Amino acid sequence: KGKTCGRGHKGQKARAGKGVHPTFEGGQTKFYKRMPKIGKMKNSRFKLNLIPINVGTVQNYITMGRLRPERSDGVITMKDMVNAGMFPNSAVKSGVKLLGDGKEWLRDKLHIEVPW
Repeated sequence: KGKTCGRGHKGQKARAGKGVHPTFEGGQTKFYKRMPKIGKMKNSRFKLNLIPINVGTVQNYITMGRLRPERSDGVITMKDMVNAGMFPNSAVKSGVKLLGDGKEWLRDKLHIEVPW
């Protein structure tokens, strides 16, 4: 093999040790860095577009007489809320999220059926 043992003259690959790593491109921007970032976009298709509704708002609509359950067991559904005008039917994408703001004004015992 001789003087340089087949490694050529000088340079990083001629020295002892590992040499360059597999993704090294001679100073050019690495391939994986040239690709667009898609990590955040993957989860956007699982996002739920929920309409926030407070229990205080539900109690106000019941007090005004605008919200009445249509079911015989007295459970308030999303359909009842749409009929009462709390939000338009077109706004419901994934459902309704019931929030606890206004719970100190509750007077009636409520049975509400919401997905979240």
